Amino acid sequence: MSEVRLSSRGPRGLPAFANPDSLAILGVSANPLKWGHRILAHIVAGGYTGRIYPINPKGGEVLGLEVWPSLASLPEAPDVVLVAVPASQAAQAVKEAAAASVKAVAVISAGFAEAGNAQAEEELARVAREEGIALVGPNSMGFFTARRSLHAMMSAARPQVGGVSLVSQSGNIGTQAMARSHLHGTGFSLFFSLGNAAVLDFPDYLEFLAEDDQTRVIALYIEGVKDGEAFLESLARASAAKPVLVAKGGRSAPGFRAASSHSAALATPEALFSSVVRQAGGLLTASVEEMMDAAAALDLMPLPRGPRVAVLTWGGGWGVVAADACAQAGLEVAEPSPETVSALDRLLPPYWSRGNPVDLVGTLDHPAHMEALRILARAPEFDSVLVLGLISAPDPYATWEETQADAVVSLWSREVVEEMDRLARETGKPLLGVLMSGGPAPPPEARGKVPIYPTPERAVRALAHMVARSRWLQTHAVEVGSAGPGAAQGLPGPAEAAREEVRAWIAGLPPGCRLSEGESLKILEAWGIPCVARRIVRTLEEAALAARELGYPVVLKATGRGIAHKTERGLVRAGISSEEELARAFSFLKSRLRPGEAEGFLVESMLSSSRELAMGAVRDPVFGPCIIFGLGGILAEALREVSFRHAPLGLADAMEMLTEVRAGSLLGPVRGEPEADLGELARCLISLGELMLDLPEVAEVDVNPVLLPGGHPVAVDALVVLGATGPARTR
Repeated sequence: MSEVRLSSRGPRGLPAFANPDSLAILGVSANPLKWGHRILAHIVAGGYTGRIYPINPKGGEVLGLEVWPSLASLPEAPDVVLVAVPASQAAQAVKEAAAASVKAVAVISAGFAEAGNAQAEEELARVAREEGIALVGPNSMGFFTARRSLHAMMSAARPQVGGVSLVSQSGNIGTQAMARSHLHGTGFSLFFSLGNAAVLDFPDYLEFLAEDDQTRVIALYIEGVKDGEAFLESLARASAAKPVLVAKGGRSAPGFRAASSHSAALATPEALFSSVVRQAGGLLTASVEEMMDAAAALDLMPLPRGPRVAVLTWGGGWGVVAADACAQAGLEVAEPSPETVSALDRLLPPYWSRGNPVDLVGTLDHPAHMEALRILARAPEFDSVLVLGLISAPDPYATWEETQADAVVSLWSREVVEEMDRLARETGKPLLGVLMSGGPAPPPEARGKVPIYPTPERAVRALAHMVARSRWLQTHAVEVGSAGPGAAQGLPGPAEAAREEVRAWIAGLPPGCRLSEGESLKILEAWGIPCVARRIVRTLEEAALAARELGYPVVLKATGRGIAHKTERGLVRAGISSEEELARAFSFLKSRLRPGEAEGFLVESMLSSSRELAMGAVRDPVFGPCIIFGLGGILAEALREVSFRHAPLGLADAMEMLTEVRAGSLLGPVRGEPEADLGELARCLISLGELMLDLPEVAEVDVNPVLLPGGHPVAVDALVVLGATGPARTR
């Protein structure tokens, strides 16, 4: 990823929300049905340790607190102001906050862009920016900080305390995730309801949370982003410092429409969003529940060094389920070493399976359970341990007799949890548990220590995100903040001269211009992408000379800026092996052209390769320049299976693109053709990213097909489309 653009306001304003000594609430009401009353009640009930200043021009008393008539009447400038007045009064409230030297404001009020009142939101944002105010919202459900036990929210959620900071574009999804923290075992440090993000947006929160020493894991619920490039740069910077989990709403067509109208933010296509977020180090989750499960594991446990999982289970069925889930998630249920088997033989009945999962076959020998746990955690062939069925939670529906039995099991559970916690610290490996029976929530003794899940599948998904985080750090973190290995710096003179020539003639072309194939290939070559040998000709005599120079067989094509779909129109003739065939092909192509349509003809070498790939680039309106790779030829549009990355690409990004789609299966030896040179292909993708950064006039690049003669990539056909210009990449 390129160098991160730091926000000028986020880091300065957001610390006030994290640790405020004082708080004022504009719009406080004595009516318990008003939000100005309910938010104050939640703050008081939550045990906020700072000073509270309720404000209403009528004065009086609410919930035992003195109500002040205005911000100007307060004995001090509060650190944070909550605004719960009608939307028509919100901008004036921000002005009053600025006059009182307040630098942090959260606007709870609704009725802005989400309700079609964009003008009021623009005015609110203008005032906040002019006054230097860090503004959360509007249309926000508030914020939470564990540092001061401040529940400044419309919701009465009382989350567990921990190291996860959550930023949610949906207030109700965010507050419900916190309200259910006792079920998924996630402990929260900070929560921000983004609202309409008129001033502070995802990049600001990411910049702040990346440096916040009490945030160990960042979780984002996103429906759409406005400035995609700023978001990705901030995400890359944050991911280099700590795990960032992302749950995306608005992926289906109905969800896409709901997301756009719900938050007045631009929702982006799912495939592109998923690819570029992963590239920046974000851990994508399929649901908010999965995000919270993974957040708990990442907060409480060390990262695994690899994908090798040991499964310790009290019963065989769950071991099978866990093993299946591991296989589906790309984790390895590794075989135990002879030393590990020998150690377990001394503990378990002779009929145990001697494999992984390690089945305790329902024995009630608790000391043996504990020793088996220690053996697996310390075994060097495993990177993590799943503990199934050794932990129980109280069952609220149990009879008295069952409760007595539960007391024994609960004692065992406590010992298991404490030992899992100790072993994680001793070995540096994560240990995740799965409940044996009882309620859906982890037992109290596990909270803040060990992640416990109600099913093996949920535990495995959480562990898979931990493995993904570990892999990303190993392969990508060194590239964060750099332009990537494809950065063109200190180019040889001829290469830079070719690029300057391209820049000069492109600058004079109109937006929307579709360049000819010859012009498009010339641009690719200037940026170091191998292209087919070719000659541009106008007459049959020139074509014959070009064919002799290139050597038969050749391909003849009509070329021109107005020519599209050459194959469908019969404007391509391949496999020409003699001057007689060339003459016939030349005559045929001329007969298919409209007067003045062609600028000439291309004579190209005929390449021998049965494998067709495609690569390209698009300037996405949200994320900017993005690179594409997939199958070529007619399959490109038929299957539409492609991978995306944001430019600039690092080498690891490009290599991943080559293997994550079905086109990757064509890169090994196929039907006698040699293995593709992956390094050359990766450099082509990196160079495409460089091209898009260096030529802001270019809107699209389509390179299809890319053939692999001798395993080396060669662009055979290309189309470059110009669009509106923007700033070029600063070197």
